[in-house]
Amino acid sequence: MDSMFEPADEPEADRSPRLGVGDPELRKTRRLARECDTCIFKPGNPMHLDPGRLKQMVAEARGDAGYIICHSTLPYAGPVPPALCRGFADRYRTWQLQVMERLWGFVDVEPPDPNSARTSECPGDTTVRDIDDFFRRQTQIIDTAGWAVTHVLPTDDDPDTTAPFAYTVGLTAHDYPELIAAGLPPEVAHSLLNDLARRVYDKAERFTHGQRITDLIAGYDATIIDGPPTDELLPAMAINRYGRDQIRLQQLVWPDQQGRFPWDDGYNFDPHAQPLIAQL
Repeated sequence: MDSMFEPADEPEADRSPRLGVGDPELRKTRRLARECDTCIFKPGNPMHLDPGRLKQMVAEARGDAGYIICHSTLPYAGPVPPALCRGFADRYRTWQLQVMERLWGFVDVEPPDPNSARTSECPGDTTVRDIDDFFRRQTQIIDTAGWAVTHVLPTDDDPDTTAPFAYTVGLTAHDYPELIAAGLPPEVAHSLLNDLARRVYDKAERFTHGQRITDLIAGYDATIIDGPPTDELLPAMAINRYGRDQIRLQQLVWPDQQGRFPWDDGYNFDPHAQPLIAQL
């Protein structure tokens, strides 16, 4: 799995080449209002994809992020910020898209004008490759904001059932548990963890095992559980910084569409979708 951190207040990217589709002002996920003029799902293959390429793209998206970003909204393509491909979203109700819709909702944006001016800039590789630079940048973020958020994302070498997760680094220094969330798209996990971390760091709020959080996810409760690091949910950067014996974890657990949690009968997601550090 790939690991990278982000500033506490900048949930825009996870790892190269993934781009953020969250609107930070509206707190919703950007989705094209309709298929763009050259949508890869339109008849006639307007993007001139090689035979089998579309099928491959769909399989990769369904097994990884759960969505495709429209090519016409990439930074080098036009003025519209990255948004979900409407052709994919209308055809595939992945669990990741369901979570995005439930937690954030969608804001539909018009596809870019194909005749609009284009720039030649391409997004750079945002992956931090050098471990010394990683820790140095992470320390700067922690010193400034009080914590950093680290994302751990599946790679091609991981099993298909591997879930992404994110966790804070920095709260341990103030004798607070680090916060962790699993199975959510990076921008969603980032926003939720930042919200909780601010309550802990700025307001000295304390969470307890089994506590329901009623004002975090619109229309749904979330639950906090205490537990130790596990092989599936290992906060390696926090352990490397503070030592395993110093790390305490509190996990943000999200419900299904009916408000049921993984320990409830009838929970509507596969157990691998949201691994847990403990049970209630």
